[in-house]
Amino acid sequence: IKAYTALYKERGYEVKVFLNSPAEALFPPSTKAQARRIAALLEAQPEKRPVFVHAFSVGTGIYGFVLDHLSKDVEKLEKVRRNIAGVVFDSGPARIFPHDVATGLHTVFPAVGKAVWHTVASGFFWATSARKNFEVAESALSNLQFPSPQIYLYSKDDSVISRAHEAISGFVENNKLRGLEVYQKVWETSVHATHIRVHPEEYIENIDRFLHTCHQRMAERSAGAAAFVAAAPAAVAAVAK
Repeated sequence: IKAYTALYKERGYEVKVFLNSPAEALFPPSTKAQARRIAALLEAQPEKRPVFVHAFSVGTGIYGFVLDHLSKDVEKLEKVRRNIAGVVFDSGPARIFPHDVATGLHTVFPAVGKAVWHTVASGFFWATSARKNFEVAESALSNLQFPSPQIYLYSKDDSVISRAHEAISGFVENNKLRGLEVYQKVWETSVHATHIRVHPEEYIENIDRFLHTCHQRMAERSAGAAAFVAAAPAAVAAVAK
């Protein structure tokens, strides 16, 4: 995460990072608690302060829970909407099933066989109704996105997400149809949530171009945007894998 934090700090951004434990990634009550913490940070930002969300891997799904949480309070939703300048989705989002969780756990803990992890994940999904809960976040990512620009960064050979290109491009195309300004960078080969190390120049180039576009869009939405961008440093809320 240090490389991503440095990327933004070098450009004058204040960075807040939320790291997700296995419980926060998979256990619905913990996931929603993490989403509330992120929502609280977004709500606390000063009016008209440009905020960027950079979500990684399972963090892209947690951002869906953030959207769902905010949607329950129109006043808070509107305040956050005015501040969100852009959203970066790195290696997600995708609909999550037991075999995806098993693959992810096996990647982190390879000493345990994938078949064992699949049994654990399947039992977990059944015991916690996880699929039903994940659908809440997936629905929010499809229907409740803010009107600010988005960029999706991922690879076709993602080892954690099954059929990554198909899974992520579904969200991309859906949000394009809803009229959102959507960009994407798709690599043929890379490493899940580690693209900045595998493709550093292309990654940073895409982020820089995206940030510039987002600030332009905010300026277009507000005649006083140039003043507040200069007066209040932008913030980045990084939702890590």
